[in-house]
Amino acid sequence: MNADETGRQDCDNAQCIQLRKDRDRLIATVRDLTHSQLIGRDMELGLRAELMQAKIDLKHARASSAHDLALTRRSTTWRVGRLAMMPLVVSRRVLKSARRLVRK
Repeated sequence: MNADETGRQDCDNAQCIQLRKDRDRLIATVRDLTHSQLIGRDMELGLRAELMQAKIDLKHARASSAHDLALTRRSTTWRVGRLAMMPLVVSRRVLKSARRLVRK
């Protein structure tokens, strides 16, 4: 092997040629791994963004449904229906309690 002014070494034997090929292969592998790592980070950031957006959407949906439920329960129709069903609800509760007592 001879070194010239640029610092490169001229390969004049098979071992040197093989080492240069191995080095080039390793450099290509490192480049591919670096690229794969960047793709992985990009995917991770994208998934984190999607997760945060889903959490925000869920929070808005819960707030909206709670608001809708409150409006429904304040309506006259809901109140009248609840009063009409109250005797049935109370009788079912009494029957459940009685069945539990009989079983014991």
